[in-house]
Amino acid sequence: MATNRKTQSLPAPIKSLAQLQGLRLSESEQKVCDYVLANAQRSVGLSIAQLALQSRISQPTVARFCQAAGFSGWREFRLWLAYTMGAGAPYVYADVNAADQPSAILGKVIERSMSALEQLRGELSGIDFNKAVRWLSAARRIEFYGQGNSGITAADGAHKFFRLGITSIAYSDPHLHCVSAAMLGKNDVVIALSNSGKTQALCDSLLFARQAGAKIVALTVPNSPVANAADLVLAINPSEDPDLYAPMTSRIAQLVLIDALAVATALQLGDGVSKRLERYKQVLSTKRIATKRIKS
Repeated sequence: MATNRKTQSLPAPIKSLAQLQGLRLSESEQKVCDYVLANAQRSVGLSIAQLALQSRISQPTVARFCQAAGFSGWREFRLWLAYTMGAGAPYVYADVNAADQPSAILGKVIERSMSALEQLRGELSGIDFNKAVRWLSAARRIEFYGQGNSGITAADGAHKFFRLGITSIAYSDPHLHCVSAAMLGKNDVVIALSNSGKTQALCDSLLFARQAGAKIVALTVPNSPVANAADLVLAINPSEDPDLYAPMTSRIAQLVLIDALAVATALQLGDGVSKRLERYKQVLSTKRIATKRIKS
């Protein structure tokens, strides 16, 4: 009953972004409002914690702002904002729950991945990306460091750059990437992958890599310990879902970002890479079973 009274006490939901400017808000709530008005498209991809951080206020303040606008909370406000901005529902995913049919779960997981990629496109710095490509194109050796889920992504990255003719290797064992980092030189690049940005062993290895003179590119949460240990950060800061069964969307963002780095590096290296990739495909074709067309 208390929940119903609280819902009924909310004002009528606003109909447009312009109406936000006419709301009676506290000073701290106004900070949220100002941020949303200035960054509406970006706000669609933020969690309540991320919006609070960007607005420099608390999460309860975000909730009060949403209620002042006539919505039950940030999730409902963000859904309205997505439609208002023309982004549509795919960029504001719903949690998976036990009552969902398998087909509904498929849709929600796809929507979650789309949201992560949309946020990545909106937040990624083109200047930093270009700098990373220059470093990778000139690298003697590229090493990918990651643990857990990020270790799987690291292996994928090493495979993609190996095809370009660059010596590339992935380490997910902290003892191995710690020792390897100390053996690097000034013409080498480390790509560090971390979903949380807080892995102590990874930070330790990056310190050794920096002391050895290697360049460090981190694909991780900005302003995190891993990010602070790097020379260059390609920010991956998706709104992680709280569901126990759902995959982390940061992994999708990592994979796509590594794909983009590999493609851009290949083009930067020129015609020699094209010929190498063609040979790579020819060799792979010899490992496949030849199929004969069946005559009708």
